[in-house]
Amino acid sequence: MKNNKLLLIYILFAIIIVILLLTGNKRNDIYLKNYDIIDNGNKISLNVGVTSSSGYIRKIKVKSKDNKYYLDFYSTFGINSKRGSKDNFIIEIDEKINEIYIYTENEYKKVLEKNENNIWQQVK
Repeated sequence: MKNNKLLLIYILFAIIIVILLLTGNKRNDIYLKNYDIIDNGNKISLNVGVTSSSGYIRKIKVKSKDNKYYLDFYSTFGINSKRGSKDNFIIEIDEKINEIYIYTENEYKKVLEKNENNIWQQVK
C-alpha cells in the first residue's frame, strides 16, 4: 500500500516535469498587432498576438545587434494556460536602434523601422 502511494507520487511528479519541459518555450507564431511610442520616444509599447489557436505569451527577451533589436517571446507554462499571460510589452529603446525584428515562422522578421524623419513605422 505504501509502495503504491509512493509510485503514484513519482508518476504525478514525472507528469508535472514533462508538462513544464514541453511548455514555456520560445514561440515562433508571434505577430505585431500595434505599437505606441511612449516616454518621449524612449520606450515602445508593443501589443502582440499569436497566430495559432492555442497558447499564450508570458515574457519577452530583447537582444541587440548592429543597431537592431531582436525580440523573442516565450509561452506560458502549462497546456494552453492563461496564467501569467501578457500581450502588451514595454521595451526601452536606445536612440541608436533603428529596426525591430520579431522571431516568427522560425526566423526574425522586421516589424518596425525608423523612416527618413526618424519616426517609427510598422513594416507590412
